[in-house]
Amino acid sequence: MADLLVGGVPDAVLAELRARAARRGQSLEAYARGVLEAATVTPVSEEVLRRTGRCATARLSTDAVLAEVDAGRLGR
Repeated sequence: MADLLVGGVPDAVLAELRARAARRGQSLEAYARGVLEAATVTPVSEEVLRRTGRCATARLSTDAVLAEVDAGRLGR
């Protein structure tokens, strides 16, 4: 495992991280590690778009989509 040093963290941010860690009964280090791990599990929007772009092939106009929405609202 590697170490990571983060400099330039604003005092208010550090205070909030410490408070959140304390509420969870964790050290600041353990809490920050969890936040970083969670950030790597959640895909960024660009990755989601790349993945779904392979599957999405529909070509609909705005008017066609709105017509379908209207039809659903009117129970047709």
